[in-house]
Amino acid sequence: MDDSEIALLRVLMDEIFGHERFIACNVWQKRYSRENREAIGDVHEYLLIYAMDPERFKVARNRVGLGRSS
Repeated sequence: MDDSEIALLRVLMDEIFGHERFIACNVWQKRYSRENREAIGDVHEYLLIYAMDPERFKVARNRVGLGRSS
């Protein structure tokens, strides 16, 4: 999802799944390099996260540990 779609998608998803099942809206960076466009480039997308049981999700989710540099 990009900036032009995220607001309407959130309304739709809240209607389908219920606002109380919303967990988070995360931003995913697609690239690390700078774009050389004249306009502002989009290097990210949005992820909307919903759970059937938000409290259970928060307890049972798989947490990603901090990586160590070798």
